[in-house]
Amino acid sequence: LYSGNTPALLVPAPEQGTGKGTLIGVILTIVEGNVPTCAFPSDDELRKTIYSYALEGRRFVNFDNLKDGSTLSSPHLEALITSSVVEQRNLHANTVGSPPNHLQILASGNNIGLSRDMARRTLVVRLDTGEEHPENRSGFEIPNLLPWVAANRSSLVAHCLTILRAYVCAGFPAQGVGPFGSFESWAVTVGGAVM
Repeated sequence: LYSGNTPALLVPAPEQGTGKGTLIGVILTIVEGNVPTCAFPSDDELRKTIYSYALEGRRFVNFDNLKDGSTLSSPHLEALITSSVVEQRNLHANTVGSPPNHLQILASGNNIGLSRDMARRTLVVRLDTGEEHPENRSGFEIPNLLPWVAANRSSLVAHCLTILRAYVCAGFPAQGVGPFGSFESWAVTVGGAVM
């Protein structure tokens, strides 16, 4: 429905057990049917990981559980988020590959900060239960959410597509979503549909 770049999604929280992985798991289960994760690598390994994922045609990179108190920052990640292709010299060769960039970056961790350049490229969904031990919470309407989402995936996908179809059929009416530099098309289309 839109062309252009998609901002990264960061889900930070002040404490472990808040639900960061669950939130990202719900998103990925609905969209992908599974929850692929990887650890955040060194900057040089990050460059190789991004390129390998782009070559494979993957749509998501989920960096789970970044180091507590760290700052999400990487020139390779910053370039990826605002680029339409991922260009790199092919490993063990003197040729350059330029696969299209369809990667959506997701990350989570406790007390994670953003570098200045990453901050403008990232949508932040901060979770805070206000509890000292959020992992001990109970009484949820759906106690085992991820298995429930997996079991009801087809219905959830249909609901998401219904929202998008209604927005398209209405002619993409303006929703007053503000500008989001480098992600204008995403903001109007996705932001407008959600609004």
